[in-house]
Amino acid sequence: MDPIAAELALAETAAAKRRVDGLVRTAMAVPLRLLALAWIVLCPIALLVGRNHLGPAVGIALLAVTALAWVQYRRVARERGVRARLWPWLAVAVIALGGGAATSRSGTDHGVAWLNIAGPFVVNALALLALAGFVRSRAIGIAAVTMLAISFIVAGTLSGDVAVAVQLAAYAAVLMVASAWIGR
Repeated sequence: MDPIAAELALAETAAAKRRVDGLVRTAMAVPLRLLALAWIVLCPIALLVGRNHLGPAVGIALLAVTALAWVQYRRVARERGVRARLWPWLAVAVIALGGGAATSRSGTDHGVAWLNIAGPFVVNALALLALAGFVRSRAIGIAAVTMLAISFIVAGTLSGDVAVAVQLAAYAAVLMVASAWIGR
């Protein structure tokens, strides 16, 4: 094979892979926006029912976000011929829900307020950081690290249900910025 033709074919293949990877990252903007919306809706719920009774609402929100993400991924696959995998997002949802519940419960059982207040958010941010690595998204990675910092700052300065509501609102804002960054 001609070396120039081989080099051109390799360059064309690399460009196609970058386009597909970009579409996969762009598809991730929708669940991030939906998650941000869910966190905004959960802010007043956290204040009304309390942080220790927020689990079912979080579970419903994550289930709804996952279902809508699946619908979005299928639409993108039909329209653009690129199929994004749902399992990374599903893993984030399961880890966020299970790990969040475990850290919140552990914080309550052991009397460790910061674990009860910030633990579920730290788990959520770490799951998003893993997702960022999987989809190779700098925007999601920066958002996840920002979210970790927010959790530690809020847990160190606020307490109770207000701390949870503030983290929900701050996480929503960070997710909206990240989704706007990757959605373009």
